[in-house]
Amino acid sequence: MKRSLRLKVMVKTILLFYYSTINNNTEILNSNSSNTSELSYHDFIDWLVGFTDGDGSFSIVKQGKTTFTFVYSIYLHKDDTPLLINIQKRLCMGKVYEGKHFSSFTITKKKEEVRKLISIFKDHPFNTSKNLNFSCWAEAFELYTNKIGVINVTPKILSLKNEMNKKRIKFIQPIGHTIKVSPYWFLGFVEAKQAGFFFSCKK
Repeated sequence: MKRSLRLKVMVKTILLFYYSTINNNTEILNSNSSNTSELSYHDFIDWLVGFTDGDGSFSIVKQGKTTFTFVYSIYLHKDDTPLLINIQKRLCMGKVYEGKHFSSFTITKKKEEVRKLISIFKDHPFNTSKNLNFSCWAEAFELYTNKIGVINVTPKILSLKNEMNKKRIKFIQPIGHTIKVSPYWFLGFVEAKQAGFFFSCKK
């Protein structure tokens, strides 16, 4: 049995076990993540949080001495471009870029879009260490956009940037953070891992 087929079987088995254990409802197994337009807004956001926990990223790009760009992105194989387009349509913001081998969905530059995204993810927290990266990213964005007068916020933003992603060495969640695994969060998380696996195999 090929690796990709084994992974599909494993994912279906995990999902079947999860949903039969929680509420004996396996209807969600028939859903297609690339057709997220069929989900209610609440279920879609749960799915997006799970997908971002699994394969999304937050980054701060320094441009010049005191200029920064704040980027939220999801990269997938070009075959999964329809999924990214659906995310863009449901959120009503961001852009989808199609490359030769991969596609990406990004939200950046437009402050109102970044603020909207921050509001969504603050209301629907991440379960993994992605929550820590998001917190640094959001704090840095607020510092950058709300800076007053000649106050130099660059050192603090760089400090937050250096605590994110591969540079992170502390993984303790803030007090009060709770893990909430809803059915659609779980589905999004597993599908992100599955998509990432296929992406790496197709490179």
